[in-house]
Amino acid sequence: MREKLASRCDTRVFSPDGKRIITGGDDATARLWNGETGAPIGEPLQHEGAVWTARFSPDGGHLITAGKDHLVYVWKTVSGVALEYSLRHDDLVRDVEFSPDGSRFVTASDDWTARVWEIATGRMVFDPLKHQRGKVNTARFSADGAQLVTASDDATARVWDATNGALICDPLEHKRAVVSASFSPDGAQIVTVSLDATARLWSSTTGHPLTLPLKHDDAVRDASFSPDNARIVTASQDRTARLWDTASGQPLGEPLRHDASVQSAELSPEGALVVTASLDGTARVWDAGPTNDPMPAWFPEFAEHIGGLRLAENSAEATRPSGEAPVIPSDQGDCWTGLARWLLQPADSRAVHPAVPGA
Repeated sequence: MREKLASRCDTRVFSPDGKRIITGGDDATARLWNGETGAPIGEPLQHEGAVWTARFSPDGGHLITAGKDHLVYVWKTVSGVALEYSLRHDDLVRDVEFSPDGSRFVTASDDWTARVWEIATGRMVFDPLKHQRGKVNTARFSADGAQLVTASDDATARVWDATNGALICDPLEHKRAVVSASFSPDGAQIVTVSLDATARLWSSTTGHPLTLPLKHDDAVRDASFSPDNARIVTASQDRTARLWDTASGQPLGEPLRHDASVQSAELSPEGALVVTASLDGTARVWDAGPTNDPMPAWFPEFAEHIGGLRLAENSAEATRPSGEAPVIPSDQGDCWTGLARWLLQPADSRAVHPAVPGA
C-alpha cells in the first residue's frame, strides 16, 4: 500500500494527451496548466461563481467549465484558450461529460434537469431530461454514446436514449438520494451509489436489479467497474472501500480501511490496483488481488532467469539456468508483461508496483 496527501475536492482534470490540466475552485476561475512543467497557460478563465466541474473533449480541442453561476462555458483550446459560447441552466451546474465521439455533451444541474447539447452549435439536442425533484448529481454516456444515465436526489437514477431523450426503462430506485450512476465498460450494466448505504447493479436495458444491494455501513460516495466488468469497487462514508464480484454481488476480500470517509475509489486500467481518496487527508493504493490474465508460456523461464536459480529435474538442488533469457513480447496490456518489464527496471527508479508505471 502506498499513500500520499490528498488535496481537497477542487476540480483537476487532465487533457486526453496528458499535456494540459484544467483546475477550478471557489475563486470563480478555471485555470489551464502545462501538464509537464506546471506552468500556467494563458489568463484565468473567469466565472461568476465557484467552478464545480470541467472537462476536455475527447480530441482535446474544446474545454467546458461550469458551476455555481448556473453557466456552462465552452472554450476552444486548439487556438489557445478562447471563449466560444456560454449556456445557462436555472441553478448550479454539477457535472459535465462529453459523448464518446465528442459531438455532444451533457450537463447535470440543481434545477432538476440534465441537458444534452451539440458542441458545434451550442443548441440543445432535445428537451431537458427531467427528474421529479431535487438536484441531478451526475450524468454519464454509455461507451457507445447510445444511452445516458442520470443520478438524482429524488432517490432514482434514470436511463435515457441519447438520440431522442426517451426513457428506456423504469427508474432505478434507492431509498435515499442517488449520488452517482455510471455504465460498465461494455454498457450492459449500471452501478448506482446512494446515501442509503448501498450500491446497486442494474441491467442497462431492462432496469432490473442484477444482484442484491452491495451494502456498506454508511452512505456510499463512489463506485467504478474494473476494465473487464468482473469487479466493482465502492467508496463509503463508513471509512472503507470494498471490492465486489459483479456476477454474484458478493464482497471480495476484506474492506480497505481509512481513518475517515472514503470519497472516491477506482481500479487501475489493468485491474491490479485500487486507488482510494479519503477525508483523512490521504490517497492510498491497494493491491486488488489476483488477476484473470492466464500466465503466458514464456513467463516461468523468464522468472527463473531473473531469479538466477532453477530446481534441477528430480532433485532439490538449485542450478543456474543456461542460455539467454527469453524475449519479452511487446506489451499486450496484461499483468504478466507489465510485471516482467517492471522487474527489469533499476531498483532505484522502479515504481512501487508493476501496475503503477512511472509512479
